[in-house]
Amino acid sequence: MKFTEISATTYDQFASQHAHNNFLNGTASLQSKSADWVVKFVALYDNNEIIAATGLIFVPTLRKFHYAYAQRGFLIDYHNKELVTIFTQNLTSYLKQQKISYLKLDPYVIYQVRDIDGNSIENAPKNDDAIHNLTSNNYIHQGFTRGYNNKQCRWMSTLHLKDQTQEEVFNRFNPSVKREINTAHKINVQIRRLAYEELHIIKEIVDATGERQHFDEYPLSYFERQYTIHKECADVYLAYINLDDYIQSIHQDLSKQEEILMLAKERLVATPNSKKMMNRVKESEQAIIKLSENKEEASILTQKHGNELRLAASLFVSYGDEVVYLTSGSFDEFKKFKGPYALQWYVIQKAIEEGYKTYNFYGISGYFNSDEAGYGVFSFKRGFKADVVELIGEFILPINQMSYQFLNKLNKI
Repeated sequence: MKFTEISATTYDQFASQHAHNNFLNGTASLQSKSADWVVKFVALYDNNEIIAATGLIFVPTLRKFHYAYAQRGFLIDYHNKELVTIFTQNLTSYLKQQKISYLKLDPYVIYQVRDIDGNSIENAPKNDDAIHNLTSNNYIHQGFTRGYNNKQCRWMSTLHLKDQTQEEVFNRFNPSVKREINTAHKINVQIRRLAYEELHIIKEIVDATGERQHFDEYPLSYFERQYTIHKECADVYLAYINLDDYIQSIHQDLSKQEEILMLAKERLVATPNSKKMMNRVKESEQAIIKLSENKEEASILTQKHGNELRLAASLFVSYGDEVVYLTSGSFDEFKKFKGPYALQWYVIQKAIEEGYKTYNFYGISGYFNSDEAGYGVFSFKRGFKADVVELIGEFILPINQMSYQFLNKLNKI
């Protein structure tokens, strides 16, 4: 066997076919760090064939000390203890030569799949051997953490798409989610991809959400970087209403209701005691009042926002077998138009059409009670009947014991 540095191209060829690949351990994401830090790729060969590899980001900490970060872990068979051992021995020797204090990794490896409510499934397999094969090689498991404190999320919400039709997936959704999607469809909420030059739109929407929910703003450069890094694999979609079309549809509905009302009143003259006609008159009158209010509101919105009423925007990255929903925002004042639901359903349908196996709603907190942090995000994703997926977590491998202990004592790890 031979352990050596490899090119990004060689690494990418291996990564693209590996079971534990992820957009974060792909070359695009890793090389994007090279503007600030040293990034290298290493591999273990057996008879000229790569059997394990990883990307490494060398990060300075506390003056002269550095640690290495294997973002989303190694591309390796974590169940093969001998392979994990050999790879670790070679990697440790290599990192010692690079004067690294310790290695941090957060493998894209499932510990267990839970039900949609976050409960453990009886007799469901747990990936304890992967954890054991790491800890038996001196990796220190950072625990089965919850919350958003990890560098990368440990808890995810994922929707199974393989061999599923759009109708089958839609029928699994909660009735409330189906109702919201149908509402958005009825009022003709539209979706379009934002061009690079339009990324300020998602920033504005996400900033408004952050102000409402008290989280930090995303700089415009974050969204621009995703488009630059992932190119055609990154998409920002905007949910919006064409107000001219919306007003026209209101006029059509008004005409229809006025005709229904006229016919109902005529029949009520002929049958004055008909409860059915009385109810129809009442329903039509109420519908006309509501439609008139919507018409007036739409006119005001047009004056304020122009023809395009922006509702919500979301960032997605497609990689390997999955589409990952990374971040989003919406305007609370327009929530009745159901923009976020229209967005999710549009991208889920697109993922099915393009043959992706998983739609990954991505990070959740790992807390599943209504009074716990992050429950709102979890509840939204649960409505789509997405399973809760728990990853094995973060690990630290001390390389230089003296500097590792020193940094650990200072809480710099």
